[in-house]
Formats: sequence, structure tokens, C-alpha cells
Amino acid sequence: MQFTFKNVSEVVFRDISALGSAVFYWFLALLLLSTGYVTIFIFLAFFFVVIYLLVATIRFFFFKERPHKELYSNIFEKIDASSFPSVHAARSVFLAFVLHMLFGSTLVFSVLVFGAAFLVCVSRVILHKHDIIDVLGGAVLGVLFFLLLF
Repeated sequence: MQFTFKNVSEVVFRDISALGSAVFYWFLALLLLSTGYVTIFIFLAFFFVVIYLLVATIRFFFFKERPHKELYSNIFEKIDASSFPSVHAARSVFLAFVLHMLFGSTLVFSVLVFGAAFLVCVSRVILHKHDIIDVLGGAVLGVLFFLLLF
């Protein structure tokens, strides 16, 4: 494989995007649980379930093609092939606010967690999984759920 700027940037943004994945989300949730943050873990688990139900409902009634269209053959694949709102953006913004609330006593940490959430949103657009309105919609959901739960 020949290394080009495009190849390297795609790998970098794919890895940044993983910070908004369900695997990373549950890793942090279980890490918080293991260190005694039981209530926070319950809120994280609740958010995870509710955001998926809400996004699936929105995508069921308001299908929006992804920038790079995905094929689907059933309703579940169609929901996954829809792009609005971005679940990665919702998860990463919600997590940033939770981590800031718990550990944001320093400016450096706050910049780090909110910067990571911003980069997740940017990576989703650069990777052509979403457009700007999709990640803004997801980010707004993340903020609203944080305000509702905390």
C-alpha cells in the first residue's frame, strides 16, 4: 500500500471517529462504574438506550441519505443508512459534558474533552458519513440530554 496524504488522513479521521463509537462509549462507562461512579454509569446507560430509540424513530420517519449512499434491504438497514442525526456526535458531545462535569477542574482537560468531541463531529463530515446538519443535530441532542439528565 502506498502512503499518500489521503490514505493517512482517512486512517487518522477514522480513528478519531472511533472516539464517538459505542465501543469507546461503553469502555468509558464501564471504567467509570469500576471506579465507583455508579449513578453516572446508570445515566450513561440510560442515555445510550434512549438516544438510540430517539434516533431510530427520527430516521424511520425522516430518512436522509448519507453523503456516500448506503444500500439497504430491510428497515433496520434503512435506519442505519440514514444520516440524520449523527449518533457519534450525540455520544461524543454528551460524554464531553459528563467528563467535564466530573473532572473538568482544569482548562486543559476541558479543552481536551470538548476538542475530542469537536474532532469526532468533524471526522464524520470528512469521512462522508454525515453532513454538517447531521452532526449539529446529533450535538444538539447530546447537549439537550445532558441538560435533562444533569
